[in-house]
Amino acid sequence: MTAHGASGNAAEPGAAFWRFSLSVYGQQGVPDICLALQDAHGVDVNVLLYLLFRATWGAELDADEIARLDAAIAPWRDEVVRPLRGVRRALKGAALARIAADDDRLRQRIKSAELEAERLQQMALARLGEAMAGTETAPDAALGAAWRAYGAHLGSDLPADALTGLLQAIRIAQPGDADG
Repeated sequence: MTAHGASGNAAEPGAAFWRFSLSVYGQQGVPDICLALQDAHGVDVNVLLYLLFRATWGAELDADEIARLDAAIAPWRDEVVRPLRGVRRALKGAALARIAADDDRLRQRIKSAELEAERLQQMALARLGEAMAGTETAPDAALGAAWRAYGAHLGSDLPADALTGLLQAIRIAQPGDADG
């Protein structure tokens, strides 16, 4: 997830979430943490980032809200984002790389399409999430609660060291927005 090639109007619903995501994801180590969570625990990085974004403002979504949010976004994730990611990853493979020789243009176009699909998913998450009030709490408590609640939703104990890395990135990317 990088800003290159991404469109986005600052007035769009979810623009603040998109900026937060780009800022956090751009921190050292965050892409590796997110990819590990995605591959090992089935984490939808956009959903996780949305929950953490809300938590930085002290809004904690409950288990039912997380389930509704995840279910609403699942068709887009499953039918658009994941297939694009799969094609992009496949194009990195040796067999397909030989066919394309040194021409990386297709992979870059797929990567741009994947990024745009993720941006659109984030806009949808923000719109869907607006209707969910959540529980107001201190941001530091909300961040931990969001982590545990999303892990429980996935049926996985998400690793504490990954949370520590993400919280550090949030504090660097958004100084003053996340307590703790």
